Amino acid sequence: MAVTRLSFVSVLIVLVISYKQGAARSTADITKTELDVAEGFRIGTDGNITFRMPAIISRNVIIVINGIINPQHATLTVELPSESGGPSCLIQYDFSKNILNITQAADDTVYALYTDLQITPELSVGPSFILTLHARVDTNEKHLLGVTFNGNGDGESEQLLCKIQKFEDIDKIVIKEGVATVSSLFYKFK
Repeated sequence: MAVTRLSFVSVLIVLVISYKQGAARSTADITKTELDVAEGFRIGTDGNITFRMPAIISRNVIIVINGIINPQHATLTVELPSESGGPSCLIQYDFSKNILNITQAADDTVYALYTDLQITPELSVGPSFILTLHARVDTNEKHLLGVTFNGNGDGESEQLLCKIQKFEDIDKIVIKEGVATVSSLFYKFK
C-alpha cells in the first residue's frame, strides 16, 4: 500500500511540475516565423496562421485576438471554418475602404464602417488591432458570433453577427492575410 501511494504522489508531482513549466512559458509575440506546432499553432504552405481552439466554444465565451496589422496587404482576413463542410464565418477588414464585413451574416447587416484607421503600404509598421468574437445564442437557439474590430485603441466597430451552424463545428481560427504579428489570443468567460 505504501509503494502504491508513493507512486501516485510521484506521478502527481511530475504532472504539476510539467503543467507549471508549460504555463510559465514566455508570451512573446507570435510571428509567421516563430510558431510552435505543439502549442496548437501552425503555418500552412500558403502562409495562413492557424490556431486550434483549446476548448469547444460555448455560449458567453469571448475570444480576443490582439496583434499588429501588416500594411503591405489590402485586407485583414480571418476565417472560422466549418468542420462539417457548412458555410464558414469569414471576417474581412478592407484597409482602403475602411469597411469591416462578414459572410454568413445573421441579419441584414453585412458590413460596418470603421474609419478610425488610415493604413497605407507606405507604413513601415502597421497599427495594432483587437478582433473580438462574442459567442451567443439568440432566442431561437441559433448560434451566433458577434464580431467587433478595434484598431489602435481608437474604439470598437459596430458589432456584426455571423451565423454558425453550431459552436462545436468550429475548432480553429485561420488568419489568412493582413496580420504581421499576433500578440495574444485568449478566451474570456462571462
